[in-house]
Amino acid sequence: MDDSQIKTIHYFITRPLMYINDLDKETVIAFVHGLEIGSNKTLNLSDKLSNLVEQKYRIKNRALGWPYQVQKYAEKRDLEWFTGFKELVDELLVSSQGK
Repeated sequence: MDDSQIKTIHYFITRPLMYINDLDKETVIAFVHGLEIGSNKTLNLSDKLSNLVEQKYRIKNRALGWPYQVQKYAEKRDLEWFTGFKELVDELLVSSQGK
């Protein structure tokens, strides 16, 4: 991830309703996939998020992909899906800034 991608993702998770109409899981997933496609696959947020959850939190990537992993992470912590997503992406961004 380059600096402009990190900024965009940070802005999205801090003020999501400026980018999407609803905070439902499907809309967030569509937005993330749109960012990835628009970046010509240089963003790879889906893969990075999935790897983080699998390695650190031991939640395997199933056929349902990273959204399933976020759901399991959120359920274990009694969080809403978007709150879990936001926590994980925050963690990912912090680790990306150190690189």
